[in-house]
Amino acid sequence: MQPPELQFAIYALVFNDIQNEMSASRIMPNFAHNLTDKQFAAIFPTLDPSCFVANANYWLTFVEIIEVDARSADGRISIRLAERQATVAEVFQDEFAITYVHGVAVMAAVGNGYVKADFTFGNIAYAVTFLDENQETAKQGITELVNQIIVGGAAYWSAVTDPIIPELRNEEMTLEQARIDPDFGAFMPVNIPQDFIFDSGRRTLNQWDNSIRANWHRFPTFDNIFWTVAEPHEFDLERIVSANDRHKFDVSLYSIPWMDSVPSEIIDYLGNPVFLAEEMSLEIVQARAQWDEGRHGESAGWRIVPFGVLHGDVIIRISASGVSPEQIWAMLP
Repeated sequence: MQPPELQFAIYALVFNDIQNEMSASRIMPNFAHNLTDKQFAAIFPTLDPSCFVANANYWLTFVEIIEVDARSADGRISIRLAERQATVAEVFQDEFAITYVHGVAVMAAVGNGYVKADFTFGNIAYAVTFLDENQETAKQGITELVNQIIVGGAAYWSAVTDPIIPELRNEEMTLEQARIDPDFGAFMPVNIPQDFIFDSGRRTLNQWDNSIRANWHRFPTFDNIFWTVAEPHEFDLERIVSANDRHKFDVSLYSIPWMDSVPSEIIDYLGNPVFLAEEMSLEIVQARAQWDEGRHGESAGWRIVPFGVLHGDVIIRISASGVSPEQIWAMLP
């Protein structure tokens, strides 16, 4: 359903300079759903849904938070909405120039390669970003977009507040619990090298990840083992290499830094190849090992460059330091 054609006055934005603004890191949501056409119309009544990819993100772990994120197909526009969150316009209204757009306070700013606008409308905080090498084009684009959003009226937030919650797990596991997990327990290692102590294990299940992650360390060194058993992702399957294609996985064939010695078409394979379980051998593990003389306080020893082993619909991902190829080989099921 296309939004109606609207005729409205364009309020020019006053742009503040925030060239040195630092971007904040974001915690991944517990789950997300793509907006349906009906939901999109309720949240963005004046925007064309064919021009955006939009989803609702949900955080349940600490507090219940819902956020809607819309991105234009060309990647130039990002719109983020969240309920009851203070915007820059509210927090810094005495420090920055504020523009009133159809009665709504907007703080617009020019950053390093982008322009942005923050405002609160109908108890919903909006953060709009527009990327363009031409700053004047970006200013014009975000000005029109902000006016269009505000003229459309407040988002009908109830459209995204009753989601279908998928099966979720995010819990710590002991090594014993990990080994009896019905999905991945059979792929957890048994022959752990001497003096390595189990640090932690975590069972995760959500829309993006189904895995057990475990790690060990040897005190007081920095030696460690990282072991993940998971459902493979598409990028895992794209990095499958044959045992015969040694140039794609043998780290001894190239010098550091890899960017100067590894052909660009194989660097993704070399960085983290995936092998079929039936092709695995000690020789392959040895090809993933580098001897390190020690740096930054670390002791000299073997470094196992990350690799994966695919067992049907289960992948094991491995990296380690202070562990020999023979020890890693003994850990593999």
